[in-house]
Amino acid sequence: MKENCVVETEGTACGACSEHCPTKAVIMIPYKNNLKIPEVRNEYCVGCGACEYACPTTPFKAIYVEGNPVHLVAQEAPLERLEQEVDYKEEFPF
Repeated sequence: MKENCVVETEGTACGACSEHCPTKAVIMIPYKNNLKIPEVRNEYCVGCGACEYACPTTPFKAIYVEGNPVHLVAQEAPLERLEQEVDYKEEFPF
């Protein structure tokens, strides 16, 4: 929410959300007083939440991720058990 962003509330530069976005879906666009404010490009967002986690605002984040709708239709991966014999006499058995 733009009204929670420190760029809006405190008139200071930030960009933590943009810096932490692995797909560069969050970009910084020109704002008032030579500042930049984040904008989300949904077509590049994978819904990971890195931007929300990096946001310094409290108690409400300036950016909120519910996840990408395509992830709701993804199938759950089968649970795999790895059978491995472990020699517990070794110092590091892994």
